[in-house]
Amino acid sequence: MSLIKTLSDVLGTAERVSLTLERTKDGIAVLVIPALKEAPDNLPENERQIRAALATPLRVTGPVDEIDAQLLDLLVAYSTERGYVAAD
Repeated sequence: MSLIKTLSDVLGTAERVSLTLERTKDGIAVLVIPALKEAPDNLPENERQIRAALATPLRVTGPVDEIDAQLLDLLVAYSTERGYVAAD
């Protein structure tokens, strides 16, 4: 599976995702931030809570080789969890 395909699986319709890489003293930090489409003002509280969960970013830090080897699997797990939340 490719990085782009995996990131696209994180997205819902009309959503965006930002990917930030930061070189750290000990390796690298990867930050994935989903940006949801705008919600209507009259959205019920339970749906607001679901949206907040879906907007939770993923941050991974560690040695470059470890992150490189694990990032796709972590993104797949992240995408799966977002799918579970969206289905509830």
